[in-house]
Amino acid sequence: MHTMTATHSSFERILSNVDWPGRGRLRSEFRLDRRTSPRWRIPGNATILSLGHELGLVVELHGLDGSPWWLAGNSITPVAENMRVSVGFSDPNGRPATGIVMRCDNFGEGRFRIAIRFDGAHFL
Repeated sequence: MHTMTATHSSFERILSNVDWPGRGRLRSEFRLDRRTSPRWRIPGNATILSLGHELGLVVELHGLDGSPWWLAGNSITPVAENMRVSVGFSDPNGRPATGIVMRCDNFGEGRFRIAIRFDGAHFL
């Protein structure tokens, strides 16, 4: 049984790096639940730059959390969901990336929590 668990978690890591349209048809034990997957605090701040038709909007994010496929941070500036962005980090070990804004939740008092899904696998 222990071997099966180790194999299953390795399989989940492999699946987390792959995006394909048929993922939803997988049996439930092979689906990856991103909300329960490992996440961690990221030091420093991030700056996002909007791409595409909204080119030029620059937003600073702080209080960063992330995983290999997403980043979330706090901002005083709201951004549109589905906006393509470029992400840079104040931490010199952070790798720049591109992604899509998946959520921009208003927490009141001019505070927003922005979640970005990276394009492809990205390891911070």
